[in-house]
Amino acid sequence: MARQLREVQSHMRLRVAADKTEIRLSYLPAMVPELTRPLITQGANGIADVVSMMDHYYLTKDCWDAMLELHLEGDSILKEIPTAVKSSFTREYKKGSHPIAFQEHGKLAPAKATAAAAAAAMRPDIDEAIEEDFDEATETSDETGADDDDALVKPVKSAAKRAGSKAGKPKSDGATQRKRRKV
Repeated sequence: MARQLREVQSHMRLRVAADKTEIRLSYLPAMVPELTRPLITQGANGIADVVSMMDHYYLTKDCWDAMLELHLEGDSILKEIPTAVKSSFTREYKKGSHPIAFQEHGKLAPAKATAAAAAAAMRPDIDEAIEEDFDEATETSDETGADDDDALVKPVKSAAKRAGSKAGKPKSDGATQRKRRKV
């Protein structure tokens, strides 16, 4: 119950400057009837009023359920709402888009994926820039007549040569290697 109250308070904090205790004592008794009376009296026609009030306070359907659970008479109020109205309220709420006060942790992955795709579309391709620089560098080296054998570049030994050179060397014991490390 404390977690649910904290969640309701965190959603409402953009509209209401109140702590959890004040939400529990002042806002829940006043808001639960306002969030349920249109569903009881008007049926499916009252769904728009309830959703607009929830959007005003940045409440989700989970917050609506939590508020009814936290309210003293929440069970009796829920029994007054017809089942068909409750299910159509849930469908209508899920169908629409609603303002979000903050992004919940579990819903971050899709947002990150779309943000990464948008950023990748905006970012220039670095491989193309490197290829252009490489092409320009080869053109200038061809023009200056530079040799392919550069004195600063060491040729890479093939794997067979490296394996043969290791086989011909005598193995040293661990004591000499330890002495070398200490020095």
